[in-house]
Amino acid sequence: LRSANAYKGDSRERLTEAEQEWEKLTNALSTLIGWIEDKSKEMLAQQPVGGSLSAVMAQGAWMKSTEKEMELKGIQVRETITNAHSFLMQHDLRPRMHRTGVLADEDDADSLDVEQRRCGLQIHVDCEKLKEKWAELGTQFADWDKAVHAAALRLQELERALAECQLHLSSVESEVEHLRPVERLRLEELKDARRQCESLATRVNDLRIHVDDANDACGRVLAADTPLDQHPRNQLDSVNQRFLALKTALRVRSAALRNALTDFGPSSEHFLNQSVALPWQRAISKTNQLPYYIE
Repeated sequence: LRSANAYKGDSRERLTEAEQEWEKLTNALSTLIGWIEDKSKEMLAQQPVGGSLSAVMAQGAWMKSTEKEMELKGIQVRETITNAHSFLMQHDLRPRMHRTGVLADEDDADSLDVEQRRCGLQIHVDCEKLKEKWAELGTQFADWDKAVHAAALRLQELERALAECQLHLSSVESEVEHLRPVERLRLEELKDARRQCESLATRVNDLRIHVDDANDACGRVLAADTPLDQHPRNQLDSVNQRFLALKTALRVRSAALRNALTDFGPSSEHFLNQSVALPWQRAISKTNQLPYYIE
């Protein structure tokens, strides 16, 4: 009987010590699981990928901050899991396969042992849950980080292409704006004006490469199911409209110069009329069918 009472006393003492350690482990496991769940919700709230480079860069900054938090939290997770395993092994809380006795004196000891095993089982369940949720958070983070990084690269490419377009367009636009109207050109300036117009038209045609690059970059952003904000859309529309406006302006100017040269250039009747003195007679050359004048 004394032996049984001593055994019960030892069991109660062991249970009290185990309860204190169990509470500490349970709180640590619960806190870590709660942190993981909260961080997972925050990550979901970051979605979808931003529609502008500034928005995506902000998401990238959040990811870097979260990565540092996870590095520190990972140390706590590993330590807590190790402590939980040590607790289970130290108190031999593996499932019992049989009862050691059926005497009435053993009932109290058995009930204490059952309570201790219940605590151990709870720690085991929480520990497995922590490992599972930590792995899920790592996968979620990796997938989201990959998506944000890819979107940032595509949007940076679009921004560079738009900036390149705007730079070249502004350069040509500035020159076109400073061109003198055709009607204000002197006769001897028409040929040089036409050569200048042709040179500008060539530069505008070369601009198509940059415009196509911007359109292609936008297409890659949209093809990746990345929502694009209105501002970059407006920038792209503006680039295309400015490009077409330049082509139209130079085409109109080229036609005006061609008409001016036809009406007033060296081969025109007006030019020949002014180059001979009265009286004169108009004739047609038999060799090239061009008009000429005889004084």
